[in-house]
Amino acid sequence: MKFVQATCPGCGASLELADHLQSATCPNCGSKVLIEWEISK
Repeated sequence: MKFVQATCPGCGASLELADHLQSATCPNCGSKVLIEWEISK
């Protein structure tokens, strides 16, 4: 499992998300983060 860096759209906090997730909740502000992965060829 890999982890990727993301930024919370609600509070701007840095998040580290597992690459298999489709959504997450920011531990700082509780905002729901929907993850849209790009498929590279």
